[in-house]
Amino acid sequence: MGGTLVEGARPYRGRHDQRRPQGAVRRLRPHAGPLDGAADLLRAVAPRGFRIVLATSADGRELAVMRAALDADDVIADATGKDDVSASRRAPDLVARALEQAGVPADQAVSVGDTVWAIEAAGKAGVPCVALLSGGIGRAEPEKAGAAAAHRDPHDTLASLDSGPIWQ
Repeated sequence: MGGTLVEGARPYRGRHDQRRPQGAVRRLRPHAGPLDGAADLLRAVAPRGFRIVLATSADGRELAVMRAALDADDVIADATGKDDVSASRRAPDLVARALEQAGVPADQAVSVGDTVWAIEAAGKAGVPCVALLSGGIGRAEPEKAGAAAAHRDPHDTLASLDSGPIWQ
């Protein structure tokens, strides 16, 4: 999966701000919480044969905070972050690493992302991306970036599992 399903866990100050302030992880610990429905979405997708790999441009410490907040290790097979690749934002490296960890080709994977960067990275790796608008992007941005679908939040995505061809 590209992007993150953890609300408030991105330490940059704005949608396109790439700065990572000192002490970001310390500030995240008390405030990071999963997007409502994120763990439910993962638990609904896993029995459909998807091997769940979290992929984020966060470093290892931030990834650990996000993963603990999500509290879905029972269905998460693996995770990768920017420490594991040479390029993370907009580059397909994180998605390629996640595919490697999942042991599946791009045409058998689905990425879920809440930033334009995540959508673009998935597209460059040949993986369809379901965009979550909860990351601060509008309806037009995911389409322009090449998202296969766009949903308001994890609950909206969960509701589409049986009707959306991407999950079949």
